[in-house]
Amino acid sequence: MRWSFDGLPPLVKAWQALDREGKHTPRIGLFYDTSSLRHNAAGRHVDLSSTDGRAWFYVTIRDFFSLVPPPMWATVEGRPIVFLYSAGFARGGADDPALFTYVHKHFGRDFGGARPFIVAEQSWPIQADARYAWGGAFGLKVLDVASLGPGYDDSAVPGRTTPRADREGGRFYERNWRRLLALEPARRPRIVAVETWNEWHEGTDIAPSREYGRQYVDMTRRFADLWRAGGRLPLEGPYASAPAVSIGFEERAGTSGLSLKTGGDGLAQVVDVSGSRAVQTLPNPAGPACYLYFAVDDSFAFGGGAPLRVRVEYLDGGRAPFGLQYDSADASALHGGAYKNAGTVTRTGSGSWKPATFDLPDPLLMGRQNLGADLRLVAPDGSLTVRRVICLRTQDAPAASSIVLRARSARSPRPPCNSREEGGALRHTHSAQGRLRAAARQPPGSHIGPLMPQPPYLACRPRGRWHTGWRRRRLPTARWAPRGRGQSSARACPCRPRR
Repeated sequence: MRWSFDGLPPLVKAWQALDREGKHTPRIGLFYDTSSLRHNAAGRHVDLSSTDGRAWFYVTIRDFFSLVPPPMWATVEGRPIVFLYSAGFARGGADDPALFTYVHKHFGRDFGGARPFIVAEQSWPIQADARYAWGGAFGLKVLDVASLGPGYDDSAVPGRTTPRADREGGRFYERNWRRLLALEPARRPRIVAVETWNEWHEGTDIAPSREYGRQYVDMTRRFADLWRAGGRLPLEGPYASAPAVSIGFEERAGTSGLSLKTGGDGLAQVVDVSGSRAVQTLPNPAGPACYLYFAVDDSFAFGGGAPLRVRVEYLDGGRAPFGLQYDSADASALHGGAYKNAGTVTRTGSGSWKPATFDLPDPLLMGRQNLGADLRLVAPDGSLTVRRVICLRTQDAPAASSIVLRARSARSPRPPCNSREEGGALRHTHSAQGRLRAAARQPPGSHIGPLMPQPPYLACRPRGRWHTGWRRRRLPTARWAPRGRGQSSARACPCRPRR
């Protein structure tokens, strides 16, 4: 840690010079790079369960704050801030609550009763004052502390094979700040950690540079000012007003606001089974449980809001149960609410496709699960095969123009057109709206036919009145299709006879 200590006296002098000039001076906290527990000049691998190991751990904290005068400390309620990097570098003892007790006791003795505010990376299993997730440079992560960054690229480091996160000319950084500022102020963490100021070799720097100038400094200032003022930015996107998002694995189904995340403990493959195309879990190298992870588009739901309902169409193979866990606002649930149980389904081994419904009363959906996912299907003792997942809003009755049925055969009977006057406009409900409204009312375990949301839709203007309807083509299937306001056509709606 000598290189860090050598830099502190010049930092203090610079701070004091700025203060004398009457300029705004940022306060200083400690980011404890715990890799020093494994890689250090003494060649030791520190065991935090031993008295000597705890003393080693504490001395780093003590020496840092001995070199930085108390008026310069960054504090929370008067307590100096200490961020801890990963627990994985310790030889042992990272799960021992006595470690933080030791730090608090000796810090109070050495600094007039002061008690540090410890922000521990989520890999630390013991209770801290707050928790954060390292990796914000890859995308926003929100626990007790929010972390974000401009991107990641360590390709200049020999031997590194870490995945990269493209800066996108600054759009990546801006997008993650906007996601954070879309949260209601009351739901936001009290601290935002930016990864990083000047870690040049990993391409996470926001400091002024030849490459980017002051671009990232100025962006940080702009968004930080909004943060402190309690400002809120709306999340815009294609699903902001959609009644549902979905993903299907059959032909022509595709993704519509819900995406599958694979990797780590969520390995999966697309297979043909029982006459259908579906996604199937692969063995988990980390344990017996198998998972399917899904991410919900931020514009549909992010940071809390109305309750949601998830419908899953699964292959009823075997008799092992499966369930769903979602990122929730319930801090008492697993990992601060990131894995709240929404229920369990018992399979009967019928070999047929069956529906399952899960209610999400308090969704947060901020990507806090593995792989940045919002929800996951869990098969504790076996594999799971799924061909469709849909996530619906349950409070408001959605409009027919926001939902599309899976493509039907042209021979299938056309759904009835139940036209009615609404606000001076003729509205066609057909079967899609009724089915979606029914979906929002159905209890868990019930079945309603497959639905798939799409972007805004067909509008024709017969007799000067706008309404929604069907567009028919001379193709094997009948589908919804978008039309602009200026593209009026009597043939766009099958409810009217052809001329």
